[in-house]
Amino acid sequence: DGQIVGVEGAGPQCGGDGRPSMPAQHMHLHFLMLAMYEVPHLEIWHAFFNSGTPGSFSAWVHCKDADKCRVGLEQSGVATFKLVPSVYSEWCTDLVSPMLQLLRFALAQQISPAGADEKFIFLSDVTLPLKPMPVIQAELGKHPSASDFCFYPTGRWFPLKTDNQTYKPVASQWSILSKKDAQTLLERMPEPRSDAPVSVPNVENTSWGDFEVVHCIDEGAIYSTLAGLFHLDRPGNSHLGAGELHYPEEFLQGCCRTLGFQQGHYTKEIDMEILHSWAQHTDLGRVMQSMLDEGCDLLQPVTNCPTCEIIWTVNSVNKICLNMMQRSAFLFMRKFPINASLPGFGEIFVM
Repeated sequence: DGQIVGVEGAGPQCGGDGRPSMPAQHMHLHFLMLAMYEVPHLEIWHAFFNSGTPGSFSAWVHCKDADKCRVGLEQSGVATFKLVPSVYSEWCTDLVSPMLQLLRFALAQQISPAGADEKFIFLSDVTLPLKPMPVIQAELGKHPSASDFCFYPTGRWFPLKTDNQTYKPVASQWSILSKKDAQTLLERMPEPRSDAPVSVPNVENTSWGDFEVVHCIDEGAIYSTLAGLFHLDRPGNSHLGAGELHYPEEFLQGCCRTLGFQQGHYTKEIDMEILHSWAQHTDLGRVMQSMLDEGCDLLQPVTNCPTCEIIWTVNSVNKICLNMMQRSAFLFMRKFPINASLPGFGEIFVM
């Protein structure tokens, strides 16, 4: 059975039971980007940063090829992104190391005003914001002590080999961490290296080899290092104050801030059947279906598979599509490839 892995939107678990409700007086945002050789769409990021108050945000980028990124950033004139020294980075094998490196440099920064709350936002290089800076700061400032994780359907969680009661929950790596959780993660993880993948610590006396069907480490390591494993026989499994996790669950759980999804490489007909199911049950499906109905260019062919298509690679947008993106509950969206045609995108940041 094909499963779309996506997001349901802000939803009740972005403001549900158990989350601290005292709004932040000052919210400093750290944008932490993982990139390959450059930061695409810098003109859009420049427009976004211009919508914010100087000193209330920072932007950091880790590049697999730091030299190429440095040249591109210098030529662009966009000085907001600060390049951190590169560490080991390999898709699926280890993206935790660059995430830790970004956190190390962001946490070392002395921000102003002193005592401001902070959030740490992980982004891919094909992600763009969908709201002006003050809107994102206000939304994330509603629950300054909470972290946001978007959990995949439980069919993708990692089960413990020795029993059928224990799982390592799997969440999108594009999470948002509170300052406390960011600090805790660095305390529990080893320092990243440039010559080898990170050695993820054991959780509740279990190692990665103790679990079945382990896919990309970054999808399971961050949350479990902070909050532990999920136990079917223990009530009250929570995810850092954002409500309870449930098993089984066909769709997503948690607080999902980024609009976008990945799926298996199926035929277009099967993809459309999956989409129809999600459109009946999730904000993701409804937004995606509406955008496709409006003719938004979201289909990208899959290499070496002529009958396959990956949905949600945004090749181009028009004003209708931009409006639908901005009006959605999501704060960010992916994937925007480097050659995407995005005229007028920067206008959505004008308040």
